[in-house]
Amino acid sequence: MNVQASGSDLQAVQQMIEQNGIHTVVLGGCDINGIFRGKRIPVWRFLKDPREAMHFADVQCVMDWVDDIIPTPAPDYAGWWPSWERGFGDMEGRPDLETLRVLPWAEGTALVLVDYFDLKGDPLHAMPRNVLRRVDARAQRMGFSSVMTAELEFMVFKETPESLDEKHYRDLVPIASRPVTYGIETATRFDSLLSAIRRGVEGLGIPIEAYNSESGPGQFELNLTPSHVLLAADQAFLFKHATRQIALEHGYLATFMSKLAQGGFGSSCHVHQSLNQADGTNAFWDANDPQNLSLIARQYVAGLLTTMREFSVLFAPTINSYKRFEPESAAGATVAWGVQSKAVGIRAVNETPKGCRIEHRVPGADANPYLAMAGMLAGGLAAIERDMKPIDEYRGNSYVDPDVQWVPRTLAEAVELFEQSELANEYLGEEAVRYLVATRRWELEQFNSAVHNWEFCRYFTMA
Repeated sequence: MNVQASGSDLQAVQQMIEQNGIHTVVLGGCDINGIFRGKRIPVWRFLKDPREAMHFADVQCVMDWVDDIIPTPAPDYAGWWPSWERGFGDMEGRPDLETLRVLPWAEGTALVLVDYFDLKGDPLHAMPRNVLRRVDARAQRMGFSSVMTAELEFMVFKETPESLDEKHYRDLVPIASRPVTYGIETATRFDSLLSAIRRGVEGLGIPIEAYNSESGPGQFELNLTPSHVLLAADQAFLFKHATRQIALEHGYLATFMSKLAQGGFGSSCHVHQSLNQADGTNAFWDANDPQNLSLIARQYVAGLLTTMREFSVLFAPTINSYKRFEPESAAGATVAWGVQSKAVGIRAVNETPKGCRIEHRVPGADANPYLAMAGMLAGGLAAIERDMKPIDEYRGNSYVDPDVQWVPRTLAEAVELFEQSELANEYLGEEAVRYLVATRRWELEQFNSAVHNWEFCRYFTMA
């Protein structure tokens, strides 16, 4: 049951709260790393005025993956950066009532996502949902409605938060000992968990098209349905939250980490996308084209390819992300496209007018869905606006072709390319680019200064 309330009807909000016995409301949103941060408030406080902004300390915007505070990048850093010098003041989280949902796995609890503003009422341009809103507004001005959906893979382990600490994240036990791709028996064996995740996600008003076991031990994939791009990003963000929460309730841990071991397959977030025209028709479809692909579709693909390397930090945001890009690993690591080919970075699906779409295969499951989708849409729109010449289709195995360019192989390289990208600064905003670059450089600094187990195993007795 879809329990979303109409943002234009406060009576519907009141009715939804009463009918579902809601006593607690979770208000929050997505940070730069894709972490869900927010507050829980009693329902009476929410019903005083469901549209009223909630104040949050802006320190949450400069917290890294382990909640360390990222210091101001440089004394002359230009732009917004919460800090001790600025007192870590408040910012506004304005509820988007279109996102109001009951949490099926939490009794008497509802959830609503917020958009972030400063205390003057101006949007915080670097926050991920605001970045996507900016690019989506550009698409609408061009006469397009962007439609996307995510295919998210994840792995499940027979672990608890306590066992992770005890084992120091080593020798973890997956829920299934070996991979069985599309294995019905494997999926059936764990259907109590998978069905609980499906029901929980569907209870959030997010339909699931299909789900299956995947190519890693304890790895699964659930496919979401196509939606307008902002809703699609919301759904991917909430899907990850729901999956982790429901797995924990069943005594397991789910992870969307991109790569857990050398070799084999990582976890991806393939994003399917198309553009609708004002009359609702698919702008990517052309029945008169031998491949059923319109000029708009071909230019959109060219934009995705042209920006793939410089936008890769949006699709692969962590040190670990780049371990996934291995030959013939099903990760879209190459700057090439093909019709119905999974041996390239961009795949075109072209059977029907409604289903004609482009699949971007680069993002890992650890990608922030708002930023990944914003980058894809920006690349595609830029090519259309600039009347870019289409790029020839690639046929063959691009993984082994030395003439085919790859995405960056490290986060450091990706950060440099992104910072220098004129298109990123124009379409995503200079504030967003500056902020994301600073947070990624902090991540690189933490990694480079740490002493890793690999170093002990390699050097301890021999150096």
